[in-house]
Amino acid sequence: MKTHTRKFGQYLVEVKGHRISIVGNTNQKHKMTYEIYISSIESLEADAKKWSYRMKEIRGGATGPMGLTPDVIKFSPEYQNAKRCYNAFHNGVRKLNTFAPKAYLKRRASERRALRFSN
Repeated sequence: MKTHTRKFGQYLVEVKGHRISIVGNTNQKHKMTYEIYISSIESLEADAKKWSYRMKEIRGGATGPMGLTPDVIKFSPEYQNAKRCYNAFHNGVRKLNTFAPKAYLKRRASERRALRFSN
């Protein structure tokens, strides 16, 4: 299991497996570059997508009466583990976006929009 420790602003953020935690306050001015932000966010999103696909594989085509995941599948240990991992990576994306400067968020949104409309 890989462990990544990154400095964002004055905080140290540690990503270990599916756990993301704020390690501490460095009390120093560390700048997050756009390249570090993009590599971190893409890594977290790829892992979240992987666990999302895993949950869909476990569910298969089974749906309940209202199109929801049946309780038998939802309470299985395999599905709960996949859901826990997905939530951890998804929350990691949210935490990382709180540390990113707004200019990075706007730049990334415009890049993704340009990709979507160019295809």
